[in-house]
Amino acid sequence: MKDFSRVWELVSHRLQQEKIYEEKIPLDPSDVLQTLDLSLAAEAVSEEIFWSEIATIVKHTPKTSGPQFFNQLFAGRNDPAMVGEILASVMNNSIHTYKSSGVQIAIEKEVIKKIAQHLGFARHSGTCT
Repeated sequence: MKDFSRVWELVSHRLQQEKIYEEKIPLDPSDVLQTLDLSLAAEAVSEEIFWSEIATIVKHTPKTSGPQFFNQLFAGRNDPAMVGEILASVMNNSIHTYKSSGVQIAIEKEVIKKIAQHLGFARHSGTCT
């Protein structure tokens, strides 16, 4: 659970920083290898190095939810969608059987039904995932 707390600290800080507009020059590609150790070592790194590298990656990732990225590719953040994305990852289930997905199958069927109705299809089937 401590890892989730650390991730949440990074996420919370990132969300607060996205509200601050700053003209920031992205990390130059030639500097990436000097800033981050991207080598794939045979042994695991220490927890301290791991979290330091994660923080550096977060720091140098463009803030695509900010107003300077409002264009055809980016339009800000949708908080309910972000919550759904986090929960889907944490729950780690699949729709291949009801035993491993439970209520998500019913949710997906309802979404497919509404999409089909919206598009004018009387009959429908399929999955979203």
